Amino acid sequence: MVEVPTTAHRSALIEIPTPQNPSGSSDNIIPMAGEYKSTKNVVEEQKPVCWNWAVDFAYSSEYNFRGTDLTPGTGALFMNAEVSKWNFTAGITEIRQVGTARADSWSMGEGGGGGGQSRGGGAFAGLFNMFPETTQRMFNEIDVFLNYHISLRWVDLAVGNVGFFIHREAVTKVESTFLGLPFLNFPAPTVGDEQFDRLFARLSTSKIPYVVPSITYYQTIYNDGSDGHALLGFTKNSSS
Repeated sequence: MVEVPTTAHRSALIEIPTPQNPSGSSDNIIPMAGEYKSTKNVVEEQKPVCWNWAVDFAYSSEYNFRGTDLTPGTGALFMNAEVSKWNFTAGITEIRQVGTARADSWSMGEGGGGGGQSRGGGAFAGLFNMFPETTQRMFNEIDVFLNYHISLRWVDLAVGNVGFFIHREAVTKVESTFLGLPFLNFPAPTVGDEQFDRLFARLSTSKIPYVVPSITYYQTIYNDGSDGHALLGFTKNSSS
């Protein structure tokens, strides 16, 4: 029923008849008023599972790994890209040396690098000394990793595997003295390209304000590369 206003104090009621369907087809039904509900089943679309992506770039004046600066005297660029889903994270990291690195050491591997060294040889200690210097013109490292992360009550645990692919160009020169006088200058082998495959486990916590302390344990399962050895029984190996 629809009320149509007319003149003052008067009104007319017009009855709207039910629509007819002469052809007998439901397509011709025109709803006139009221609430319309479809009898068809409504299928909700499933929301897609999100993939978390992260890309970052950085510069550091030192590249320290296991307490050793692998780019002494210069810095390194860091580029990282990773994707996460279902607590798994896969990614790749590249570290590229900027400039030329130098160290008073037999090598710049994880077991090399660092401060100056003055060494005597056995019975000649104090008489015959050697002073190595390593120059690293190029260092490029690519790490490929996959890990699984789980949050416990107070700590976060991450376990995974990482492959290290290191390409470097370095030379080592040795100056020696005998009785404090210059004696011999000669080149020595040094660490070159290296490849590692390591399992790791990392514990960290975010319960401390402003800092996220962590500790990581590595277990090497593959180790390959050109490993340099110094002369006269003094060796400096890349770490295993």
